[in-house]
Amino acid sequence: MHWGTEYATTESSQQEELADFLFQNGVDIIIGNHPHVLQSMHKKTIELEDGTKKDCFVAYSLGNFMADQTKENTTSSIILKIQLTKHIDEQGNKTITIDNIGYYPTYFYKDTSVSSQKFRILDINEYINNYETTNTKSISKNLYNTLVDAKNNIANIVGDDF
Repeated sequence: MHWGTEYATTESSQQEELADFLFQNGVDIIIGNHPHVLQSMHKKTIELEDGTKKDCFVAYSLGNFMADQTKENTTSSIILKIQLTKHIDEQGNKTITIDNIGYYPTYFYKDTSVSSQKFRILDINEYINNYETTNTKSISKNLYNTLVDAKNNIANIVGDDF
């Protein structure tokens, strides 16, 4: 979905209402964009009008994966991972369950000290882990602190369930 208020890290009531409408009308998974920043994610089981239940998931906004923007929260994103299982009952009815949701936090890094290939997408966990566990410091203390802050901010925005 292309929706939401630019640079707002929380979804609007309109986004929530539209997500509920889409879920009631056959949609199982919504992956949103437009705000240029991350917004929360939610998995829930809903009951349809006929009394059946189904799993649903919404990521209101995954933020910028790659964009040279400087506004707050525009350099952090995630790579989303979702495990789905397809079920077929004895009558041949097909359903899916959303069994596992997770993410890899990323950071869009601009290296202004070089003239070419100055943009990189960093796996935040990998860079933090390498900085903390090796003697070779491939990033500066300043970038390390930026990545730690970005990781904490991502967790706060996305929510605790993932």
